[in-house]
Amino acid sequence: MRTIQVSLAVKDEELRGRMAEAVKRDESFVLQNAGSPVEGSLLVFQPGEEPLQDLDRLARVIGRGVVRDAFFLAPSRDADLLVEAARAGVREILLPPFGEEEVASALRRYASRTGQDSLPHASPGGGGRLAVVASAKPGCGATTTAVNLALAAAKAARGARVVLADFARPRPEISLHLDLEHQYDWSEAVGDSDRLDTSFVDGLLAEHESGVALLACPKDVDKQDLGAEQASLLAQRLTETADLVIADLGSDLDEASIALLERADNAYLMLDGGLASLAAAKEVVDALRTAEASFEEGVKLVATRCSKSAISKADAQELLGKSIHHRLPADHERCLASLNQGRPLLLSSPGCPLSKAYKSMAKEFGLKAVSRSRGGSPGLPRWLGGSRNPVPA
Repeated sequence: MRTIQVSLAVKDEELRGRMAEAVKRDESFVLQNAGSPVEGSLLVFQPGEEPLQDLDRLARVIGRGVVRDAFFLAPSRDADLLVEAARAGVREILLPPFGEEEVASALRRYASRTGQDSLPHASPGGGGRLAVVASAKPGCGATTTAVNLALAAAKAARGARVVLADFARPRPEISLHLDLEHQYDWSEAVGDSDRLDTSFVDGLLAEHESGVALLACPKDVDKQDLGAEQASLLAQRLTETADLVIADLGSDLDEASIALLERADNAYLMLDGGLASLAAAKEVVDALRTAEASFEEGVKLVATRCSKSAISKADAQELLGKSIHHRLPADHERCLASLNQGRPLLLSSPGCPLSKAYKSMAKEFGLKAVSRSRGGSPGLPRWLGGSRNPVPA
């Protein structure tokens, strides 16, 4: 018998326990581990102190098919809030005090209404890859590389979920490269770690026309504090919902960046052909070699803006004591025009030598095309006189 997967995004421990018991008592449902909702699952959602903002995120999560449906645990019986919840696309609105029979009835209605045969089997979450791009010093092209690698990977593997995560502090630039406005950033997730589950993080993402999503970095420096554990947990949650996550670390390699480098499946350190960049790269490589848990061997060096005037590959490798895996051709004019237009090189000049080099690098991720069947996202339920039209992503 097929079962309906249920994920709990419930902060209150006592209430979460009651919800878990209700789910376990009904053999039509199986409870997922916290923070790992299966695509197409049913999400039981409790809002925080800002329920309207949380509903906006929830609507985006439902609209993008991250979860199939959602139950909303209303904090009150406020009519305006209930209307907004319905507009967000929730399937059931449960009212306090959330009696056991009320929850059980809602689950039975849902199982009967949706039909078990149309729902997915239980499966473990968290299969995505993490790639990180760091820079030996500012201006070595880490952001340009991260953005274009993400677009190259998404184009090569149709249907795969690719996310860009901007951790380049204090001057994040991915949104400029994509000309993409965003309402949320990762500071909202790290500020409330108890609710740092996959659905919450996915609701923070901004979608680009290419299909790549962005987890933006806060522009306010006062909100950019990020610890190693927070960064690692963010990466875990992102890889639970995406097939590939590419993180731009910038040139400030603090504890958070080191944690991401250590966790990465693919790691790149960018340097250009100048002596100052090589000296900075050597400092980074030496620091990684002497780290408590050395993982320097897994970090690949990428030389950018390679031209006749750059230091030769052989001399650079001798100085660094490490091989350079990729050499990217210089193309300053196209890169500058791309940034000024907010249109990445893979879109503006897909056939140029640098774009081809990014496409070749992206093959290292081993990303495959994915066939996804996204569940429709419901709109206003019948008791408000609405029809269940999809909520825009």
